[in-house]
Amino acid sequence: METGLREVEVHAAEGVAGLAWEHLDPGRPELLSAASTLARATGHLPGVRDISNHLMAIGRVP
Repeated sequence: METGLREVEVHAAEGVAGLAWEHLDPGRPELLSAASTLARATGHLPGVRDISNHLMAIGRVP
């Protein structure tokens, strides 16, 4: 399907940290912060992106 968007990128919303997030203690903000950092640092990598349960697509309107 042609959307007219350019420079479309697909990123993992949680990537390898997704499973960890489900089990992290919300009372440990440093662990949540570490999981977020890991997701941001690796979410663009194809292998990581492909195993993520949730994806985010970003595109630019010409």
